[in-house]
Amino acid sequence: MRLELGVQDIFYADGGESTSTGDVAEILENKYHIMRSFFEVKEEQINEEIAEFFAGLVESLAMGMPMESAFTRLQTGIFDKIERMFRNFLDAEEMNQILPSHMHSQAAKDGIRTRMKAKKKEGPRAAFVDTGMYQASFRAWLEQSGSTQLGLSE
Repeated sequence: MRLELGVQDIFYADGGESTSTGDVAEILENKYHIMRSFFEVKEEQINEEIAEFFAGLVESLAMGMPMESAFTRLQTGIFDKIERMFRNFLDAEEMNQILPSHMHSQAAKDGIRTRMKAKKKEGPRAAFVDTGMYQASFRAWLEQSGSTQLGLSE
């Protein structure tokens, strides 16, 4: 099994263009390595959450809970925690501690928000959190070798 990080692919309502959170995630990952950086910074904490998850799974099985029921019940908790960690990572602007200053988002510094029809300045905002859709669509799941996904169903 391996931990996968990604986004739920949702289309932005941006005046007829067909940009999705998947497109944005790909652009941001290629340019800034946000998810990779998140994992590297939070790896120890994520590993602890995964260890707790499997300990809980073993405990549930020992108490007689069927494997699928135990796994389904516990997986939601671990993925919610990792997803919350990512959202907090963006809100706390931890990427600005990783990126060289010349790569900091000028739009965020300028407070530009594109969620309105006309781009609007409202004061500085967290980098990589413009409309909030990229941040909100972030998902974590476990994937087994092969193609069976455990966690997200599309």
